[in-house]
Amino acid sequence: HAATEAGKPTFISLLSIREGEGKTFLAKQIQRRFRQLGNDVLIIRPKNEGYFYHNDWTFVDPETDQEYSLDCTAQFEQYSFVLIEYPGILKSQYPNELLAKSALNLLVCDANRVWREVDKKALQTFQKGTQKKPVLVLNRTRVDDLEDFIGEVPKHRSLIRRKLKRLISKE
Repeated sequence: HAATEAGKPTFISLLSIREGEGKTFLAKQIQRRFRQLGNDVLIIRPKNEGYFYHNDWTFVDPETDQEYSLDCTAQFEQYSFVLIEYPGILKSQYPNELLAKSALNLLVCDANRVWREVDKKALQTFQKGTQKKPVLVLNRTRVDDLEDFIGEVPKHRSLIRRKLKRLISKE
């Protein structure tokens, strides 16, 4: 159980510049993995996309349509983690107070999409308005492509492949 305090879950925000970057996919993968580890995980989205107003922070579970309010933390007591999937930054604005509730803000980016000037400016504006810098999650990329940028990525290899890799690395 990874809740921050007894009865208080850890909130994780999933953000993107545009829609369709992979927030839902990532949220479901995190939920699946955390559940495998024995945690209760809830995914919620804003009920009304667009602008948030201080008096309407209503969220909904997309699986059950149950409504939640971030103002009422008692309704989250049964969960270890609450994943909050926000609309794209270009589509919506929301108060920093909402993001401040999260222990972690994940910025999901599609590796197959070209960033334009408007994306860069949206991210800069967003970063000026938030206290917590987001952690970048690069979606839709192949592990082999990542090795060119960050070095070798650990992965399961057959015995033959491991020996071949060691032999090549020694040269």
